[in-house]
Amino acid sequence: MTGAVGTITWAELGSPRQPGLYSGGGYNKVNVTAVNIAAAENNPAALCTIVEIAGEESPAQYAISLVDPSSSPKSPEMP
Repeated sequence: MTGAVGTITWAELGSPRQPGLYSGGGYNKVNVTAVNIAAAENNPAALCTIVEIAGEESPAQYAISLVDPSSSPKSPEMP
């Protein structure tokens, strides 16, 4: 793997409930593992650090290196 390329929220990935490949937040083929799902703690605002997979034979282009479930959901904007 190479270094971090960005961050997205769990909701941008579609709040996955099963391991697999997901797209969102401008990233295609993000490998989501059972560990990532558990770490997100069902929080759509959980922040995921995305890393690019390089030199590996894998259908995934990206992986999640860190999930921060402490990110709080954004409040609706007041008019």
